[in-house]
Amino acid sequence: MARRFGVASGVAILVLLGTGVALASHFSRWQDEALHAKLAMIVLVGVLTGCTSRPPYSRAVSLALTGSSLLVVWFGVALTH
Repeated sequence: MARRFGVASGVAILVLLGTGVALASHFSRWQDEALHAKLAMIVLVGVLTGCTSRPPYSRAVSLALTGSSLLVVWFGVALTH
């Protein structure tokens, strides 16, 4: 069950990247610092997601994953304004 959830999370991150690239190209936002920060956070989320699938699993990784996911949302909202 957990493995399927991890695969679904990976697919969701790929969809996020694909739609983000399309929108950034459409609106010519590639020079926006908020976009750069959001992309960096998405990469961090991907790395931390990979870390959660390997033992030893730590609470610090979970907290970092939660925090970086919230930052992705924050920068996404910043890009809309």
